[in-house]
Order: sequence, then C-alpha cells, then structure tokens
Amino acid sequence: GRIFASNQSGDFTCHTYPVYKPIDAPQVPEGAEDELMIVPTTDPDYDRLPWAAAGPVAWTMQIILGSMIGAIVVGALVSWRASVKAQRISGESRNSSSADSSEVMDE
Repeated sequence: GRIFASNQSGDFTCHTYPVYKPIDAPQVPEGAEDELMIVPTTDPDYDRLPWAAAGPVAWTMQIILGSMIGAIVVGALVSWRASVKAQRISGESRNSSSADSSEVMDE
C-alpha cells in the first residue's frame, strides 16, 4: 500500500529491508520489541527446495514440459473417448436406418 499511497512523480524509492519483527503478545519477553533480526538475502536451507538439485532453469523447463505432456495426454484421451462415442452413435444410426429400410422393403 505504501507505493500507491505516496507521490508517484517518478522519484519515489522504497528504502526498506525485510526484518523479523517480534510479536506484541504476552508470551514475548520484555525488551524483545527492540530486537529486530534482518532476514538473510540467501536461504540457508536452499538445498531443501525442489529446484535446488537441477537449478531454476531446469526446474522451470520441467514444469513447462510436464504441463505440455500432461495436456497432450489428457487431450488425446478425451479425443479418443469422443471418437469412440461418435462411432457408437453413428453405428447405432446406421443400424436403425438399415432396419427402417428393411421394413420398407418387406411391405
């Protein structure tokens, strides 16, 4: 909200840095309000992240290609199911039309 509520003349710069701020709660000891801990710029547990092993570019490509392959597989299944259903419907209409024509010939 700070950016939208301030002067947007073009010379606005936000000089803030994320910090862990103690909570104002009864279980927080007195004097803890003065202790601010700066958030580290790098994650000390970066290796636990799923993209740490292969790198962010490989992780991104895995997500993109995995989504594309998933979409192709689902699309192929839906298309196959629709074609089976269409063949069944056209087969039923052929059978009913041939039955109607044989009835006409019998008369």
